[in-house]
Amino acid sequence: MYRKHSNNFSRWFSSLCTVVLLSTSFTVAASEADVGKQLVGIWSKTSTDKESEDTERLLIEFKPDGTYSTRLQSKLFGEIKNSASGRYSVTNATKDTFTLQIEVLKGDPELNKKDALIVAKIRQIDANTLQAEDGQVINRVK
Repeated sequence: MYRKHSNNFSRWFSSLCTVVLLSTSFTVAASEADVGKQLVGIWSKTSTDKESEDTERLLIEFKPDGTYSTRLQSKLFGEIKNSASGRYSVTNATKDTFTLQIEVLKGDPELNKKDALIVAKIRQIDANTLQAEDGQVINRVK
């Protein structure tokens, strides 16, 4: 069961890597430092596994020091603390886009080393909502 749970996390974390955010009422700052400050906080993504009907909530916390950590909450399994962690950085910031680089330093033992560095071009919907390229929505918790 844990392996299936771990694979669900890996799938969601992979989709996080392709995050593309759209800009509307929230103005994205043009400097990497300002954009990085705007990401600081806890964000979540909730999904339901069709096979097990388990509702999972992945929380990712972007910290001011350029590190991040994730936790996975599951109705069936409870909460797994610190399921992945590493560093993040923001580059190529313009008025409405930037590049987010996520480096996984500690995470799923089955994570392939080449997948440990994730780079995605980003846009933001608003201060509290991010949307992945595939339509998944990630919301700020705090």
